[in-house]
Amino acid sequence: MKDSVHIAAGELRQQVSVVLPVAPMQNAFGEYSDTDTSPAPGVNQFTVWAKVEQLTGKAMELARQAGLKSQYRFVLRYDPRINEKCRLLFDGRRYTIDRLDNMIFRNIRLEIYASDYLESPGTYQAPAA
Repeated sequence: MKDSVHIAAGELRQQVSVVLPVAPMQNAFGEYSDTDTSPAPGVNQFTVWAKVEQLTGKAMELARQAGLKSQYRFVLRYDPRINEKCRLLFDGRRYTIDRLDNMIFRNIRLEIYASDYLESPGTYQAPAA
């Protein structure tokens, strides 16, 4: 019987960078910036092995019913540093974490449902020129 929590050898084939959030910074006007995660390479990020899947069909519909705008699922080994405030970098693109699923709270496998960074709610997009 296959255990859905454990990760099979060779299942994690893609390298994904996890960018940790930076503390809000106060500017010269006393305003606090958002917790943007765009660090200099290697400053506050680390790399993990993962399986990356684009959600399609039933999986995407279930995500929509749960109120998520997720388009991708990242499966990786559990790491306590990863939370919803982190960003993911994969294949030259940034992703926002919509939901984390620590399978049966066993701290073995972590499923992350994510969407493109620019499509995330509350993200500023410059107007078209």
